[in-house]
Order: sequence, then C-alpha cells, then structure tokens
Amino acid sequence: MRITPPASPITPSPHASTSTSPPRPALPSAAPREARPLRPGRREWICRATGPDPALQRRAPRPSAHPVIGSRPMQTTIGLAEVSELEQAFARFNELTSILMGDFSHALAAYSEDRASQVRRRAVVLAAAALFEGTAYALKQNALAWAEAIRMKLSLAEQALLRDEAYSLDRQGRPATDTKKFLSTAANLRFAFDTFAKVLGSSFRLVVAGPGWQSFRRLIEVRHRLAHPKAAAALEISEKDYDDFDAGFEWFITQYKTLLNETSAGIERLRGSR
Repeated sequence: MRITPPASPITPSPHASTSTSPPRPALPSAAPREARPLRPGRREWICRATGPDPALQRRAPRPSAHPVIGSRPMQTTIGLAEVSELEQAFARFNELTSILMGDFSHALAAYSEDRASQVRRRAVVLAAAALFEGTAYALKQNALAWAEAIRMKLSLAEQALLRDEAYSLDRQGRPATDTKKFLSTAANLRFAFDTFAKVLGSSFRLVVAGPGWQSFRRLIEVRHRLAHPKAAAALEISEKDYDDFDAGFEWFITQYKTLLNETSAGIERLRGSR
C-alpha cells in the first residue's frame, strides 16, 4: 500500500528568495513519502522523506529570564518581525526529525532484506521510538514559539512542560532547573499534540480510544524493554510485538497528518494578510 505521511508543520516559504518582505512560515504540506508492504498479510512501513521534517528547539534561558507568556494582550495576527524570527528558528531546527526519519527508513529497509533478524527488528523499533519522541519535542517547541509570538496565555505548568523543565531547590536552598526529568512517552505525546493544536486554535485532540492507541502504548513498552533489558528474553521481538509496531506506527502517522491538516487554518489566520 502507499501512504502520504505528513511533512513539517512549518516549512520555509518557497517564495522567500524573491519576496521583498521577510519570509513567512508556509502552511503545512504533505510531502509525498512512500510505504510499501514488505511481506504478505502485514503492513510494514518504508518512508522516504522528500524534505525535512519538523523540529524546533529554542535554547531555554535561565528560569528568571523566561517571559511570562500571556502577560501582554493576545494578538490575532503576528507581525513581520515575529514571522521572521519564527522562520529562522524553524530553519535552524528542522534538521532533527529529518535525521530521525532517515534513520527509521534506513533501519526498515535493512529489516526488509532479513526479516528473521532480531537485530534488525530491534533497530526498527528503537528508530521508530526516537522518531516519536523527536516529533513530540518539535511540536512542543513549535507551540512555545507560536504562543510567545501571539502572546497567548499559557499556565506556568504548560510553559515548563513545553520547555522540558522542572524545578527544585539546590543544597543552598536556591531555585534550580531540572531538564532531565523523565516524562512518559505516551503522555508527553498527548500533551505535545494537544497543546500544539490549542495554540493554533484547533479543536484537535489525539484519538486515544481504539486499538491503534493501545498498540502504540504496547510498542512503547517494547521500546522500554529493549532500552532497559533485564534478561536475554527481553531483547526478543515476537510476531505479536511486530503486529503492535505495524498498528502503532500507522496510528501515529494518521494522527500526525490529521493534526497538521486541522491546524493549517490557524497558521494562516495568525499570519494574516501580508
């Protein structure tokens, strides 16, 4: 079968080089990628990216330097200066998910040549898990950037989670930032998708009622088992595990495409007419 996974939620404008005004983020587009079955009766994915995938990472300043998002009136459009800043940030960090998608495609292509190999099965699952986590991070950073640009009111908790930060006290009783706090992959993905949609004015919510979400959760459990093995048997990926990989990955791609389709209007509205 063939599918068209989503491209970057924000990509550089194709007309940026000829425009006399600063570049603007383009609407989400679905760059064609391919998926083909690797064996009868089973859907397995081979994705070929035709362009970079989304990633946005802003270097987080110290907690005292963070702006309080929403402390100024919210804007319904963003100016050229904000557009230019967003465009530059997206251009700097689009590389992340492009690399992750390339790793996943390479691992899956290698597995198609030796489907009995446990080594190659593990490589596919681990590469997919890295893609999930990288995409969640990119969506969170995109949401943070847009919220700052339009001065949208976000709670302090939302801001900290978007920055992957937690706070505690050091031995001298001074506030300290912890950027190593572990977040559940499934919960983090839900927060990333839903917050990105919220900032862009979409009612999208991740569909978590159904077999696809359950397969995705089991896939993440397999990933954790591989990353933290306690016995040799923990490294084995069964046919059932791989069934969950197929269904879980399809669910992820479907949700991602839906998110981008449903937030495109919000991006256009915030850009306004220039």
